[in-house]
Amino acid sequence: MRELSKIRARWLVLVVVLLQFGLLVIFTRQATYAVPGGTPTVWYFFPIVLGPQATPSATPTLTQTPTPTPGSTAVSTPTITNTQTPTPTPANPPTSVSTPSPTATTTGPSPTPTNTPTSTPTNTPTATPTPTATPNLNLVNQGAITAEELSMRQLGTNELHSWTFTVSTPDTITVSVAADLNTDVVVTLLDPSDTPLVSEQNLAPAGGVERMTGVFLPAAGDYKIRIHTTDGSPGWYGVMPLLSNSYQFVLMGTLAYGESQTASLAAENDHFWFFLGQSGESINITVTPNDNGDLFLELYDPTTTRISEFVDNGLGGEAESLIAFPLTTTGLYAIRMGEFEFLSSNYQISLSRN
Repeated sequence: MRELSKIRARWLVLVVVLLQFGLLVIFTRQATYAVPGGTPTVWYFFPIVLGPQATPSATPTLTQTPTPTPGSTAVSTPTITNTQTPTPTPANPPTSVSTPSPTATTTGPSPTPTNTPTSTPTNTPTATPTPTATPNLNLVNQGAITAEELSMRQLGTNELHSWTFTVSTPDTITVSVAADLNTDVVVTLLDPSDTPLVSEQNLAPAGGVERMTGVFLPAAGDYKIRIHTTDGSPGWYGVMPLLSNSYQFVLMGTLAYGESQTASLAAENDHFWFFLGQSGESINITVTPNDNGDLFLELYDPTTTRISEFVDNGLGGEAESLIAFPLTTTGLYAIRMGEFEFLSSNYQISLSRN
């Protein structure tokens, strides 16, 4: 009896403990939701399921493991420990549910492949590529030149002409170089220490005018103007430097026989036009104002000697001409024209050969 009472007491305690931890509720749940893959072990005399029981604080719900959707974290089925019965084979084994690989899901927008800019060659707005000086140029000193002085020379093959220009105080200089129609010149301006202020300028085509305008001369001294052709070929040119207070002589360009050009003459300016003449030729030059300007003209030979009279025979608005004028030297000639009263004028100039 004492043993029986002890057994009953133990069962009573067991029932109380089971009630306390809600195992009857678990039994009911197990009756409702069958354990996957097996039948719960039940004692006949006591309706209590023996077998794996979860901790009361976290009752595992044996539901079908939801298939994780892409992007969600795969929730693993809780493992129930302290199992006394043989390991049941689940009806739907959790076949090592591997976290599905997201289908190329990238965070944020797919990066658009950027085309690495391929150094598209841009058209650098340098007027004309600066030519490289021919390495075998022969330096030929042309002596001194002063402001407002026009000098004309012929470059020999592979020659580099150097002119010296002296200033006593800092100033600004404008250097103009006109060439014959077959000559393309390159001009450099050096300071007294032979450091380039303007290096290898070649902006105008053959027959055009290279013009350095308002270049600052920072100190007193001897500056150098150097001239050569782009390819070392021979050719004629005319050069004139002007300082800030000089009268405005403007080198306009080179004419061909049978050509006419229209230009505008500013007040207090004179224009120089050039042409390449041959000894024995006879030429005609005419300047015609398109307004009431009173124009004049003069002709200079390749040594810059004036070989014509000062032509100003007409009144304001009338043309001035030099007709059938003979040339005695081959080389570059210069036509100087202006307005007698130093006024502005629009005009046309023409050159022909008899």
